[in-house]
Amino acid sequence: MTLAMAAYKFKETWRAALAGSGAWEKFALFAVAFATFQAVLRIPEPFVSPANGVNISPVLVGFVSLATSLALAWRSGLRPRSTMAITSLALAGLAILSSAFSPLPYEAFMRALALVVPSLAGFWASQLLLRTPSRQTLFLWLCTALITIFLGSCIVGYLGYGDVHFLFDEARHPQVNTGMLLLFVPVTLIMSRRFPAHSGGLILAVVALGVFFFSGLRTAVLMPVIVGVVALVLGHCSWKQFTLILACLSLFILGFFTLFPEKRLEISREPAYYRLENYPFSLHIIKKHPLFGIGLHTPRLSFLKDYETHYPFATKEQFAWTLKRVIVSENVFLTVPVGLGIPFTLFFVFFMFANFKRWIGYVRRPPAAAAIPPIAIFLGLVAALLHFMIYDGLLYPNVAWLFNLLLGIVPVAAAPVTTDNEKTAHS
Repeated sequence: MTLAMAAYKFKETWRAALAGSGAWEKFALFAVAFATFQAVLRIPEPFVSPANGVNISPVLVGFVSLATSLALAWRSGLRPRSTMAITSLALAGLAILSSAFSPLPYEAFMRALALVVPSLAGFWASQLLLRTPSRQTLFLWLCTALITIFLGSCIVGYLGYGDVHFLFDEARHPQVNTGMLLLFVPVTLIMSRRFPAHSGGLILAVVALGVFFFSGLRTAVLMPVIVGVVALVLGHCSWKQFTLILACLSLFILGFFTLFPEKRLEISREPAYYRLENYPFSLHIIKKHPLFGIGLHTPRLSFLKDYETHYPFATKEQFAWTLKRVIVSENVFLTVPVGLGIPFTLFFVFFMFANFKRWIGYVRRPPAAAAIPPIAIFLGLVAALLHFMIYDGLLYPNVAWLFNLLLGIVPVAAAPVTTDNEKTAHS
């Protein structure tokens, strides 16, 4: 595809995406684009609450996007699915209510907002605003630009400062989460089988694997193997392809643990004993506060007084030392019931289960010539969800926004170059 053809196609897709849209709808779409831009690149610098360090930027933008999306849907007669709407209201209400029962109510309230607002805003933004093929195509192009800049920034950080995440002001895990979610872009480009999109997708995928490698995180290099197994089970990867990919990834993993021998997991070291001991310890707290939890980000050290550790390869003193530094469980399925209670957790699990079940249906019966192949998004969602089980990525508003934005998408057929079809649909 020549540059002139690409520019023409972008122009026509842009016109189709905005055809028939009023000023408020265009503003809502801009809010979605800006929130996604800020979530990936952290530009402009996030506004952080000085009281508790919560990143307020995605919360504010998410609230504006959510309110505008719902108002536009109501005016146009588009009603959200009742089950998901009720679940969303329950999640928001229970999250806010739980903060009132926390020993640190303001801290817990701000953390609850940082989880719920970007999550629901991202989900409903894609459900209500990204419903046409041209808008999903534009979203793909936006994310193509974002992942290119994201990976480029990682390369600059590594070459200039020896750290792929030097230019980002967050921990490594949330940035790896962002990279995993954005991998739907190279997968989509590779599946297009058109030059130069196919070649560009391969380059982005290889660079992303390089960034994962030099991130120094075990999960970043092991997750591609798990994603490959999921693709194989769902019938989107043949045994021959999987064997070839597995052979390459085996060398990739071997090289990682050779270069970073300190990353070899030892059962007596902190990552192992802390994460495993958190299962019985979290249950201990849940039994004491089953309805509304103790509030997100509430210190848990006091609960050690009447608790005996179960993990045989670490002492209670070691676990206590880690609890002083790491406030959360580093597993969203433990952090949520501990912080927000069992009722919230049940709605949360239902929300995830219902939407992942919906996505499995899309993967098995994809729309013809989908703007974004369902399998591309689904693999990123699976990788991120598994990653949430070893790190509380959803507690970061930018990750919560991007994850739920992708989770809420309804795949549709690719947009035609002409705009006649969508003009009719908008009229």
